[in-house]
Amino acid sequence: MDSKKLLPENHRRSLSVTAKFIEEGLDEVESILNGSSNHSVTHIVETSYDNETKEKIYAIIKEIQSVNKEMFDTLSLTPQITYESRVVQSQAVYLWSILVDSTSKKLSRYGDLTAEESRLIDSYVQKLLSLVDKLKEFN
Repeated sequence: MDSKKLLPENHRRSLSVTAKFIEEGLDEVESILNGSSNHSVTHIVETSYDNETKEKIYAIIKEIQSVNKEMFDTLSLTPQITYESRVVQSQAVYLWSILVDSTSKKLSRYGDLTAEESRLIDSYVQKLLSLVDKLKEFN
């Protein structure tokens, strides 16, 4: 039996997305547990599991990954293909929009700022915007 005919295309497409989210979620959990995601100045992850518990969690993650891969292969699911350039461009546009909404003028909706506070904020926002603009140059 042709495995591609096990499921209709729209069901395979939906399950492909499910498998992708499972993979991404498990990657995030592993990254958190092994401490590799804790290199950020804006987000700190506090350790709350001992090594024995982490090992048990890793074992379950490996099982989930194995079953997810088996499902992906058996049901002939389709991997998502992403180009680096699209990721860079979409993140640059996203960051740019966040920064534009972070100028002192836009922040005034949360209350008044002094002229000095406004200059300081706008200085950083402008520096960040100019750097993000450099990212947008890479198509």
